[in-house]
Amino acid sequence: MRNRHVDPQGNTREWRRAARLCGSHPGAPFARGLGGLCRLAWLGALTLGWSLGSAPTALGAVTAVNLTSGGTDASQSSYTTASITPSAGKLILLAVDHMGPQGNAGSVTVSASGNGLTWVQVTNIIFNSSNFGLTLFRAMGSSPSTGTITLSCSGNNPSRMNWSVTEFG
Repeated sequence: MRNRHVDPQGNTREWRRAARLCGSHPGAPFARGLGGLCRLAWLGALTLGWSLGSAPTALGAVTAVNLTSGGTDASQSSYTTASITPSAGKLILLAVDHMGPQGNAGSVTVSASGNGLTWVQVTNIIFNSSNFGLTLFRAMGSSPSTGTITLSCSGNNPSRMNWSVTEFG
Protein backbone atom coordinates (compact mmCIF):
# COMPACT_ATOMS: atom_id res chain seq x y z
CA MET A 1 0.00 0.00 0.00
CA ARG A 2 1.42 3.42 -0.96
CA ASN A 3 0.55 6.65 0.76
CA ARG A 4 1.46 10.15 -0.39
CA HIS A 5 1.38 13.52 1.35
CA VAL A 6 2.24 16.96 -0.06
CA ASP A 7 2.85 19.64 2.57
CA PRO A 8 2.04 23.38 2.06
CA GLN A 9 5.59 24.06 0.82
CA GLY A 10 5.19 21.48 -1.96
CA ASN A 11 7.42 18.82 -0.39
CA THR A 12 6.22 15.32 -1.25
CA ARG A 13 6.46 12.38 1.11
CA GLU A 14 5.58 8.86 0.06
CA TRP A 15 5.70 5.66 2.08
CA ARG A 16 4.62 2.05 2.06
CA ARG A 17 3.16 -0.01 4.87
CA ALA A 18 3.77 -3.63 5.69
CA ALA A 19 1.79 -5.80 8.09
CA ARG A 20 3.90 -8.96 8.39
CA LEU A 21 5.28 -9.39 11.86
CA CYS A 22 5.31 -13.08 12.58
CA GLY A 23 7.73 -15.32 10.73
CA SER A 24 6.19 -18.57 11.88
CA HIS A 25 4.51 -20.96 9.48
CA PRO A 26 0.69 -21.33 9.64
CA GLY A 27 0.91 -24.57 11.63
CA ALA A 28 3.14 -23.12 14.35
CA PRO A 29 1.63 -22.54 17.80
CA PHE A 30 2.13 -18.76 17.54
CA ALA A 31 0.18 -18.44 14.29
CA ARG A 32 -2.55 -20.83 15.48
CA GLY A 33 -2.93 -19.11 18.84
CA LEU A 34 -3.33 -15.67 17.36
CA GLY A 35 -5.43 -16.57 14.37
CA GLY A 36 -3.39 -14.18 12.25
CA LEU A 37 -3.34 -11.40 14.85
CA CYS A 38 0.45 -11.45 14.83
CA ARG A 39 0.27 -9.65 11.50
CA LEU A 40 -1.61 -6.63 12.90
CA ALA A 41 1.47 -4.53 13.59
CA TRP A 42 1.70 -1.71 11.05
CA LEU A 43 5.11 -0.38 10.18
CA GLY A 44 4.81 2.99 8.53
CA ALA A 45 7.45 4.78 6.53
CA LEU A 46 9.25 1.66 5.31
CA THR A 47 10.31 3.46 2.21
CA LEU A 48 10.58 7.23 2.62
CA GLY A 49 11.47 9.86 0.10
CA TRP A 50 11.53 13.65 0.16
CA SER A 51 11.80 16.00 -2.75
CA LEU A 52 10.91 19.55 -3.61
CA GLY A 53 7.91 19.10 -5.87
CA SER A 54 9.31 16.15 -7.83
CA ALA A 55 8.90 12.40 -7.52
CA PRO A 56 10.06 10.94 -4.19
CA THR A 57 13.45 9.30 -3.95
CA ALA A 58 13.53 5.93 -2.18
CA LEU A 59 15.97 5.65 0.71
CA GLY A 60 16.21 1.91 0.39
CA ALA A 61 14.25 -1.23 1.02
CA VAL A 62 13.61 -2.48 4.53
CA THR A 63 14.21 -6.16 5.16
CA ALA A 64 12.55 -8.32 7.78
CA VAL A 65 14.30 -11.38 9.20
CA ASN A 66 12.67 -13.73 11.72
CA LEU A 67 15.31 -14.41 14.39
CA THR A 68 13.28 -16.97 16.33
CA SER A 69 9.73 -18.12 17.04
CA GLY A 70 8.60 -20.56 19.65
CA GLY A 71 6.31 -21.31 22.52
CA THR A 72 5.01 -23.78 25.03
CA ASP A 73 1.73 -24.90 26.55
CA ALA A 74 3.32 -24.93 30.02
CA SER A 75 2.16 -22.53 32.74
CA GLN A 76 5.29 -20.80 34.04
CA SER A 77 6.37 -17.48 35.56
CA SER A 78 9.18 -17.05 33.00
CA TYR A 79 10.01 -18.29 29.51
CA THR A 80 13.23 -18.27 27.49
CA THR A 81 13.57 -17.95 23.71
CA ALA A 82 16.22 -19.66 21.63
CA SER A 83 19.51 -17.78 21.34
CA ILE A 84 19.54 -14.95 18.78
CA THR A 85 22.18 -12.61 17.36
CA PRO A 86 20.61 -9.19 16.79
CA SER A 87 22.36 -6.77 14.44
CA ALA A 88 23.54 -3.35 15.59
CA GLY A 89 21.28 -0.41 14.75
CA LYS A 90 18.33 -2.51 13.55
CA LEU A 91 14.80 -2.49 14.94
CA ILE A 92 13.88 -5.68 16.77
CA LEU A 93 10.20 -6.46 17.38
CA LEU A 94 9.14 -9.12 19.87
CA ALA A 95 5.51 -10.25 19.74
CA VAL A 96 4.29 -12.30 22.71
CA ASP A 97 0.96 -14.15 22.71
CA HIS A 98 -0.35 -15.63 25.94
CA MET A 99 -3.48 -17.34 27.17
CA GLY A 100 -4.67 -16.12 30.54
CA PRO A 101 -5.50 -18.38 33.48
CA GLN A 102 -9.20 -19.23 33.51
CA GLY A 103 -9.70 -16.90 30.52
CA ASN A 104 -8.28 -13.85 32.30
CA ALA A 105 -5.41 -12.72 30.06
CA GLY A 106 -5.55 -9.24 31.60
CA SER A 107 -4.23 -10.63 34.89
CA VAL A 108 -0.86 -11.42 33.27
CA THR A 109 1.79 -8.72 32.81
CA VAL A 110 4.73 -9.63 30.56
CA SER A 111 8.18 -8.00 30.54
CA ALA A 112 11.21 -8.82 28.39
CA SER A 113 14.98 -8.69 28.98
CA GLY A 114 18.10 -9.89 27.24
CA ASN A 115 20.71 -9.31 24.53
CA GLY A 116 21.99 -6.15 26.25
CA LEU A 117 18.92 -4.32 24.93
CA THR A 118 16.18 -2.28 26.58
CA TRP A 119 12.85 -3.84 25.61
CA VAL A 120 10.10 -1.20 25.49
CA GLN A 121 6.44 -2.25 25.48
CA VAL A 122 4.70 -0.80 22.41
CA THR A 123 1.21 -2.14 23.08
CA ASN A 124 -0.73 -4.76 24.99
CA ILE A 125 -4.00 -6.07 23.53
CA ILE A 126 -6.50 -8.35 25.27
CA PHE A 127 -8.86 -10.12 22.86
CA ASN A 128 -11.21 -13.06 22.31
CA SER A 129 -13.42 -12.44 25.38
CA SER A 130 -10.34 -11.76 27.55
CA ASN A 131 -8.90 -15.22 26.87
CA PHE A 132 -5.76 -14.10 24.99
CA GLY A 133 -3.24 -11.30 25.22
CA LEU A 134 -0.75 -9.93 22.69
CA THR A 135 2.14 -7.76 23.87
CA LEU A 136 4.47 -6.08 21.39
CA PHE A 137 7.97 -4.95 22.43
CA ARG A 138 10.63 -3.01 20.50
CA ALA A 139 14.38 -2.73 20.99
CA MET A 140 17.36 -1.28 19.14
CA GLY A 141 20.99 -0.98 20.20
CA SER A 142 24.43 -0.07 18.95
CA SER A 143 26.07 -3.28 20.24
CA PRO A 144 23.53 -5.97 21.17
CA SER A 145 24.85 -9.27 22.48
CA THR A 146 24.09 -12.80 21.36
CA GLY A 147 21.85 -14.69 23.75
CA THR A 148 18.33 -15.54 24.78
CA ILE A 149 15.41 -13.29 25.68
CA THR A 150 13.71 -13.90 29.01
CA LEU A 151 9.96 -13.26 29.20
CA SER A 152 8.90 -12.70 32.81
CA CYS A 153 5.29 -12.75 34.00
CA SER A 154 3.88 -10.90 36.98
CA GLY A 155 0.37 -11.10 38.34
CA ASN A 156 -0.79 -14.57 37.33
CA ASN A 157 1.06 -17.15 35.28
CA PRO A 158 -0.33 -17.63 31.75
CA SER A 159 -1.69 -21.00 30.67
CA ARG A 160 0.67 -20.91 27.67
CA MET A 161 2.95 -18.50 25.84
CA ASN A 162 4.23 -18.09 22.26
CA TRP A 163 6.66 -15.55 20.79
CA SER A 164 8.20 -14.30 17.58
CA VAL A 165 11.29 -12.09 17.25
CA THR A 166 11.78 -10.20 13.97
CA GLU A 167 14.59 -7.84 12.96
CA PHE A 168 13.96 -4.93 10.56
CA GLY A 169 16.67 -2.99 8.81
